[in-house]
Amino acid sequence: GESALKLLARSKPDVVLLDIQMQPLDGFSTLLRLKNDNPRLPVVMYASSENITYLARAMALKAQGVAYKTDTRARLISVLKHAAPGAETW
Repeated sequence: GESALKLLARSKPDVVLLDIQMQPLDGFSTLLRLKNDNPRLPVVMYASSENITYLARAMALKAQGVAYKTDTRARLISVLKHAAPGAETW
């Protein structure tokens, strides 16, 4: 989380793929800080499983969508390409 925030302060990515289960700053806390600093930055949350609570939190915090660690590479690339211009990928 903290290292992602530092990296993003120096770069301008088209889209961010953010793991929900990072430590010590989890993905949702990182997302909140990212969106406060860069409200237009497209962020896709990366989850280990389909969890309605994760979906609800990601939506509430203005993520563009969720990708799953079980997704195929093609699906992950598709989600990121769709989210990069700001489209939602729910």
